Amino acid sequence: MRALALSLLALAAATPEASAQYRFGAMSQDAAVDVPEITALAMGDAVTAVPRAETSFFSNPAHLASLDGFRLTVVGAQAGIGGDAWEAYTFYRDDFGPALEEGLDTINDTDPDRLRALYDEALEVGRNQKTLDATAEALSVQFGAGPLAIGVGAFGNVRSRAKVNRGGVGVPFLDAYSQADFVVPVVAAMDLPDFPLSIGVSAAYVQRRVSAKADFVDQLEPDDEKLYLLKGEGIALSAGVVSEDFLLPGLNLGMAVSNIGGVGDLTYSESWAISTPEDEPEPADDPAEIAGLEARFAARSATPVLRMGAAYTIGLPAASPLNDLAVSADWISGSTSEFDQGPEAGVRLGAQARLAGFMNLRAGLAQGYPTAGVGLDLKYLQIDYATYGVEDGRTLGQLGRRNHVVQLRLGIF
Repeated sequence: MRALALSLLALAAATPEASAQYRFGAMSQDAAVDVPEITALAMGDAVTAVPRAETSFFSNPAHLASLDGFRLTVVGAQAGIGGDAWEAYTFYRDDFGPALEEGLDTINDTDPDRLRALYDEALEVGRNQKTLDATAEALSVQFGAGPLAIGVGAFGNVRSRAKVNRGGVGVPFLDAYSQADFVVPVVAAMDLPDFPLSIGVSAAYVQRRVSAKADFVDQLEPDDEKLYLLKGEGIALSAGVVSEDFLLPGLNLGMAVSNIGGVGDLTYSESWAISTPEDEPEPADDPAEIAGLEARFAARSATPVLRMGAAYTIGLPAASPLNDLAVSADWISGSTSEFDQGPEAGVRLGAQARLAGFMNLRAGLAQGYPTAGVGLDLKYLQIDYATYGVEDGRTLGQLGRRNHVVQLRLGIF
C-alpha cells in the first residue's frame, strides 16, 4: 500500500507556477475531520438514525447511547482503492516510470511516436481520479458510566488522490495529493429520562499533514524533486440526537452536526526526497514551492456538516433467518467534490439486515450510485467489505468513482 501511494504521489513534480486550472485545488472536501466507517459506506452513508456503537465516533455521537455493555477494539485496519488506481500504478511501474528514467526529451528526439503513445495512454489511464485510503484503529474503548456511555479512540487515516488532465499544449498534466490525519475522538452520550431521545457530543483532536505535487509530465525529474509536508492541528466538535420509536414503533429520527472547529492553518513542517540515488546528496528545499503549497491550502475551508435522517426497523417473524432489518434515508450537507454541489448530492438511502446471527448484509444508494457490503462477526474478529460510489464532479453523474474497501477488527464486540 505504501509503494502504491508513493507511486501516485511521485507521478507529479513541482512547479508552483504551473497552470492553476489543472490542479485539484485546496481539496476542501477533505477539510472535515472524518475517518470513513465501513458500515456507513456500505449503507450509502444513510446511518444518522441507525444507532451503532461504531458509527458514534464520526457519524452521530448520540449513537453511543445504544451501547449494550462493553466494547473494545484492540486493533483495526482498513484499506480502500478507487478509480482503478491499480491500473495507474501498473502503468507507472511498467511504462511511464521507465520512460522518466530514460528521459522524455530523449524519447522525443529518437521516437516521437512512442512519446505520443505514452501521453495518450497517460490521459486514458488518468482521466478519472484515482484514490487510495488506509485507516488504522490503534485502540478504542466504549463503556457505560452511570447514565452516560463514554467512548475514546485513536485513529490514523491516509487518503491519496491522483489524476491526469489534458494540458493546454497537448502535454498531460499530472496532479497528486495526500493527506494524513491522526485523530483522537472522545464521545459521551445518554438517553434522556422520560423522553424517547438520545443525545451525544464529541470532541476530536486531530493532527494533520498534507502534501501535493503538480506539473506537466515533460517537466518531471523525480531524482531532483522533494515532497513538502504541511502540518496543522485542531479540535473538531460534534453533537447529535436520535429519537427512537418516534410516533410509531420502529421509526427513528436523527440529526447531527459535525466538524465544528477543525484543523487550523497548514504550515511547512518537513520534506524528503522522492527518489534521489543513495550516492547523491538530496536536493535543497525550494522556498518558492513551499510558499506556493502553503498559499494553495490557505484557501481551504472547513464548514460544519449537517446530517438529517430517518430509519425504520421492519419486524420479521421470530423463525426468520433475517433480523435487524432496517431501511434508512439521510441528507448530508457536505460536498464530496472540490466543487460546490447541489442539494440533490446530499441524498442517501440505505438498508441493512443480519443473517443467521453473524452475517451483516448492507446496501444503499449514495448520490445516485449503488453501494453494498457484507460483514462477518466471528466472536473476537470482524471482517467487512464494502463497495460504494462517489461523485467527484459538480453535478451527479459527471465524474463518478467506484471504490472498494476491506476492514479487519480484533476486539470484544
